[in-house]
Amino acid sequence: MGEVLVCVQASGGMCHTLAEGVAQLPPWAGVLVALADMPGIRMDTFCRAAAALTPEHIVVPEFQGCPGHPVGFRSDWFGWLLRLTGDAGAGALHRLQAPVRRCYSTRLCIRHRDIHDDQY
Repeated sequence: MGEVLVCVQASGGMCHTLAEGVAQLPPWAGVLVALADMPGIRMDTFCRAAAALTPEHIVVPEFQGCPGHPVGFRSDWFGWLLRLTGDAGAGALHRLQAPVRRCYSTRLCIRHRDIHDDQY
């Protein structure tokens, strides 16, 4: 089992937990971000998202045109993720004027809705 990381600023919102999680990462090439209350995401979705990672793109799975999880980021994006604040999640990259504004995302078309289903 992996190590449990505690986010002391969790009350600040999703951006705070994402930024603090990224700050605590070892020197990885990338990361996939999913919500803990979405245990139904299929392993092949994680594998496809990981395989699609590039330095220029954020990977976003979609089901019927709607974005879902896991969202993938190469380490090139970690500096931007560390600057996030508030409760908008990684979507707040637009607010920071990150390069994502120019549509740097790779969409994965998924044929199952588990990328949207909260379990709790």
